[in-house]
Amino acid sequence: MKRNLSSWKNSPLNPAGREVIIKSVTSTASIYQMNCFRIPKKTCQDMNNLQIDFFWGKNLEHPTGFYPKAWTTICKPKDLGGLGFMNMELFNSAMITKIGWRLEQDKDSLWYKLIDSKYLLGRNVLNMNTKAKDGDSWIWKGVLEGIQNIQHHCIWRIGNGNKIKIWEDLRIPDSTDKLKKPAHFPTDIQLLAHLMTDQKEWNFQLIQQIFNPGTAQVISDLVIHSREEDNMHWKLNSTGKFSVKALYKAKIQNLYRNDHTTRN
Repeated sequence: MKRNLSSWKNSPLNPAGREVIIKSVTSTASIYQMNCFRIPKKTCQDMNNLQIDFFWGKNLEHPTGFYPKAWTTICKPKDLGGLGFMNMELFNSAMITKIGWRLEQDKDSLWYKLIDSKYLLGRNVLNMNTKAKDGDSWIWKGVLEGIQNIQHHCIWRIGNGNKIKIWEDLRIPDSTDKLKKPAHFPTDIQLLAHLMTDQKEWNFQLIQQIFNPGTAQVISDLVIHSREEDNMHWKLNSTGKFSVKALYKAKIQNLYRNDHTTRN
């Protein structure tokens, strides 16, 4: 990244030209590494510093002097008055989340079976514990961070109910809490499919027998896509499929959530 930016140091670029160069370089810099594992924060900060120094026309080897505006202000989205330069740490987090998504989508692949045998151990990414253990590799710790993003921005799209475990996977809309088992709960009812009729509609009578009225109503209101299998649904776009761009945008919006637009 430094080499690519340094090749332009003798070119008479105005700020608009420097903006274009920075965005071109950062869009390709370390993409492979960021797609595979979490980059150390110090490295991400160094990459951000290179953008700062190049934009203000500093010597990239020994930058000195005054910086007219805080870099956090320059990096704001354009609708908040910034130039929208890439935050490398947040971009890295969005990139490695793709691995967590593929762990649910590519279960027939060899790489999934290898990861499952060592780390996943049959767990579902939407409900697994994402706290790293002693001895976990640096790559897996990055994947766990990505799985945290998956858990925050994904929900189950209910199909035939054969994958969703009632007490582990099902979440009430707008809540992160798992359902609590009622006293004397039937042990043979574990999957969401067990709460459905043979026609793949809710068994209202059974649901009302098991759950309190409020919870029973919420479950009964959930939409069943009876011709589909259960699958993860990405909440940040209309397609329901994971998108690095959508996740990065959400992270940036969260970072500047207390800022107000400065554009006229």
